[in-house]
Amino acid sequence: MKVVVSWSPRGVGNALGWLIGALTLGTATPFLLASAGANLPWQSVIMLSSLLAMVAGLVVVWVGDGPYLGTARRLDPRMLIYVFRIGGYRRAALGYFGHMWELYAFWVITPLLVRAALGQRNLAHPVWISLGAFAVIGIGAVGCVGGGLLSGRVGSRAVASVSLAVSGSLCVLAPLLLELHPAVFLGALLVWGIFVVSDSAQFSALAAQACPQRYVGTALTLMNSIGFAITVVSIEWVIRLYDLLGAYVAWILAPGPLLGLLLLNLAPGPERAEALDDEEPTPVTAKDQLEGLLAYPYHQFTAPERSGGPSLF
Repeated sequence: MKVVVSWSPRGVGNALGWLIGALTLGTATPFLLASAGANLPWQSVIMLSSLLAMVAGLVVVWVGDGPYLGTARRLDPRMLIYVFRIGGYRRAALGYFGHMWELYAFWVITPLLVRAALGQRNLAHPVWISLGAFAVIGIGAVGCVGGGLLSGRVGSRAVASVSLAVSGSLCVLAPLLLELHPAVFLGALLVWGIFVVSDSAQFSALAAQACPQRYVGTALTLMNSIGFAITVVSIEWVIRLYDLLGAYVAWILAPGPLLGLLLLNLAPGPERAEALDDEEPTPVTAKDQLEGLLAYPYHQFTAPERSGGPSLF
C-alpha cells in the first residue's frame, strides 16, 4: 500500500481500490483453481497459488517505489502512540478494526454458506461449491474498484460508511434469507461479497491522508497488524460455532461493521496532523523510547504548516 501511495499521492482512494481489488480476486482464485481440478489434492491448489504469489512478488520488485516516497526515518516507537492522537487516523483505524472483524471470517465461511444453499437443491457438488465461493469472494473486486472510483466524487469516508452499513445489515439478514429461498440467499451473498470489502481500501486511504507522509508506512503497518490480529479471533469463533449455528453464525460478525460505522463517523479528534512531516524527530535513547511508550511529550509537535512540494494532501 505504501508503494501505491508513493506512485499516486493524490488519488489514494482510487489507486488503493485497484490494489485491494486485485488482492480480493487473488483470494478468490484458489477456489477457481479448485473447481477446475476438483479431483486434485489440495496440495496442488496450494502449490499453484504459491507460484502465482511468487510471480506477483517479482512484479512488485519490477514496479519499485514511486517518486513521491517520503524520506525514510529510523524507528521511533513513540510514533506508534502519536498516530492514534490524530483524529482522522483514529477514526479510520477504528472503522477498519470493525471491518476486519467481519471480512476474513466471512470469506472463511463463504464455501460453507454456498454449500448450505446448494444443498437445499441437491447441488452441493465440490465444483459448484468452489465456483460459488469464487463468485462471492471474487465479485468483491468490483466493489473495491467501484468504491475507489466513487471515492473521488463522494469521498472515502462516504464510501466506507455505506459499505459498512450494507455489509453489517447483511450479516443480520442473510441467514433469514436462507430460510426464504436458496436463490435469494445466494443473491444476498453476492451483494454481501461486493460490500464486505469495498471499504477496505478507503480505510487505508483515510489513514494515509491523515498522517504525515513520512509516517504513512508506520501508520498503515500498525493499523493492518491490529486488524489482522482481530481477524484471527473472529475466524476462530465462526469456525468453532458454525456446526452449532449454521448460517446464523453470521450474526457474530454483525457487531464489527456496525460498531465500525459508528466509530468511523463519531470518534473525536483533529482530522490531520501535518507538523511531523517537516520536523526531524528528537534523538532518543533506548530509555527514552521505553518511557515514550508510556508518556510522550506531544506538545512539541507545533511546527507551522508546510508549503510546496509533492504531498499526500
